[in-house]
Order: sequence, then structure tokens, then C-alpha cells
Amino acid sequence: SLGYNTFKTVYIKLDSENKKIEEKEKINDLCNRKIIENRKLLKYANDYINFKKYNNGYNQAYDKEMFFEKYENQLISYNAADEYLKSSGFEKINEETIKELQNNIADLNNEISKNIIDIKNIKNSINDLNYIRQQWDIYMNNNRFEEPKKQQSKNDIEL
Repeated sequence: SLGYNTFKTVYIKLDSENKKIEEKEKINDLCNRKIIENRKLLKYANDYINFKKYNNGYNQAYDKEMFFEKYENQLISYNAADEYLKSSGFEKINEETIKELQNNIADLNNEISKNIIDIKNIKNSINDLNYIRQQWDIYMNNNRFEEPKKQQSKNDIEL
């Protein structure tokens, strides 16, 4: 017995529990989108750091055309990373940036895990409430006032 003294409170509680689940699922969707974005930023931050030396080499190269032909993929990756990170508001990209992005992803994953546990607990609460509701329905159906059936008299029976 969960102490719900009126049937109405069971319905109100069921409604609020379902809303809590919806809210937590919305938060998880948002977290998943942020994780995707942070992973993309992380990939570009790694490319930026790994290929920066090729950009420096290109800038110092005597024969820029030959250098570009030799390291085209690395230079293209560096420039794409530089452009994307700057357009995303990153001024300085270094190992600290990578740590920060990895921490963001870990925090978002922790939030999702916590919400999944909360949702599981809320669903258990909903099951309990549904059980109470079913018991109430059974009780109400068994105790419904029915009109007494009219007794048939011997005269009503046709032979």
C-alpha cells in the first residue's frame, strides 16, 4: 500500500511520472546530439594537432607546389579542421582542447546513464501505480450496485 487515499491521486501521479520520463528522454536526445558534435570537434582537434606540422612545413617550403603534392591529404585535413574549429568558436587548439572535449563526452555519457537509471525507477513506480489502478477497477466492478433481477413467477413461464 503506497498510501494513495483517493483514486484521482493515482491518475495524477501516473501522469506526472509519464511526464518525467518524457523529460528525461528529451534530455538524453539532447545529450546524444551534443556527444555527436563533441566527437566531431574532437576528430577535428586531433587532425589539427596531428597535421599542423605539415601546414608549418608548407609555409616554410621553398617549393610550395611540390610540398603540397607530397602532403596534399594532410594539408587538406589540417585546413578543414582549422576552418571547422574556428567557426565553432575555438581560438586556440591544443592538448587541453582535446582533454576538454573528452571530458564533455564523458560528462554527457554519465548524464545519459543516470537518466536511464531514473527512467527505469520511474517505470517501476508506474507499474506499481498501474497495479493499484487495476485493483481499484476490480474492487469497483465487484461492488457495483446492480438492480435486483425480477423474480419470475410460475405464471410467467410458458410451456
